[in-house]
Amino acid sequence: MDAQFQLGHCYENGIGTEISKMKAFELYRTAAEKGNGDAQNNLGKDKGTEKDLGKAIYWYMKAAENEK
Repeated sequence: MDAQFQLGHCYENGIGTEISKMKAFELYRTAAEKGNGDAQNNLGKDKGTEKDLGKAIYWYMKAAENEK
């Protein structure tokens, strides 16, 4: 899950590859579903997607749970 998060970061910022917000979002989502707090936080920020307050709150709550 950490590697998926890191690869998503690379796609989001064009590090070693072309920028692809959609690929970044897909990788963040996969990592988030496996429990990666950084990926959950990024999904809360709606990176790579349209704004959805309900989903943002859900992912921020999941990220906060991981901080405990």
